[in-house]
Amino acid sequence: MSRARVLLAVAFLAACRRPDPGPAPDGTVRYDDPRGAFSCRVPAEWRVAEENGGELRATFLGPPGGPAPYSTALALLYYGAGTVGPASPRAYAERVAMGEGSGPVVEKRLGDRTVLELRSVRSVHARHRPPPSPRVVERTVVVPAAKGFLVAVHAAPQGREADTAPVFQAMLDSLELR
Repeated sequence: MSRARVLLAVAFLAACRRPDPGPAPDGTVRYDDPRGAFSCRVPAEWRVAEENGGELRATFLGPPGGPAPYSTALALLYYGAGTVGPASPRAYAERVAMGEGSGPVVEKRLGDRTVLELRSVRSVHARHRPPPSPRVVERTVVVPAAKGFLVAVHAAPQGREADTAPVFQAMLDSLELR
């Protein structure tokens, strides 16, 4: 094949690529985990850290502005069948519930699924800040999946958790497990 034909073919394929649609009207973008286990919608301006410890993991940090920029984390951890970790969604939730400042594990509905949820208030070690240590409010939701389970955590500074609770709920509501 001639060089001109190759260049023409490459140009044609590039023109046929679907353009990135960018943020939706609500300011979110679709996040697809790299291994295809789940997807969800998250704020376009939040930062994402992937594969930062544990099993398949994505952590979204934000919001970028306001009085406490990037102080809230929305973490997603996927435990597939056969992975190292808790044997079941219930075992995971009960292990978290044994930690400092944790409330009871309760069953709730999320769409057509029954999920496990608990709340915790924890002190966070701040390396560059004198005592007292800041406190973080965590809402943990354990979502059963066909081949494992997903853990979603909303962690925000105490007193600011209500600011980003709707963002976390919207992420949960958009969650698609495969």
